[in-house]
Amino acid sequence: MTIKIHGKNYVEVKDRVLAFRNERSNWSITTELLQFDATDGHVVIRANAIDENGATRATGIAHEFQADKTSMVNATSYVENCETSAIGRALASLGYGIEESYASANEVTGAIHAKGQIESTQKQPPKNTDAGDWENAVVPIGKNKGKTLGELAPKQRAWYIENFEANPNYDDSIAFRDALDACAGISPSAKEDETFQEEQTQTEDPDLDEDVPF
Repeated sequence: MTIKIHGKNYVEVKDRVLAFRNERSNWSITTELLQFDATDGHVVIRANAIDENGATRATGIAHEFQADKTSMVNATSYVENCETSAIGRALASLGYGIEESYASANEVTGAIHAKGQIESTQKQPPKNTDAGDWENAVVPIGKNKGKTLGELAPKQRAWYIENFEANPNYDDSIAFRDALDACAGISPSAKEDETFQEEQTQTEDPDLDEDVPF
């Protein structure tokens, strides 16, 4: 049986195994545990398709992580899931279930889920962090909205330090003010060049106009 995903037909591993057993009943499939670490929860398995004479005719390798958030199965059965994937790839190398794709339906579904998780994460707006990590604090307002303090020029940071007032109704505004205060307390030699401290006091400099965020 095939499953249509994005207009293409993909065969499940169980159906590849059934076809293999029906056509090559005197062949066998073996699996090898190549890597296994229960501490960080990862496993690598190789599957071998062996003919009636004991010769290996095809192999397939799979790698899975228990902590893979895109797979509900891996939370409890990442080793078994890895073995299934390895078998599917070994059978694919023999020609089973590759009419339109080498990958199995199981693999493609997991890959699509993973892609969706990554894209969803990438679309999330940056968040303000602790004041101690001021470089990653996000500007909540003005023409530099969405940028981090670390991305701004020293004069721009100096302007915010002198002029930005937190809105008590918004957590991100309060967090940004805290980060600005932390930035002002950082030694210039640690995070900035020698001119940072001097520029920080030049908020009335005419050259600062182009850096004013509002």
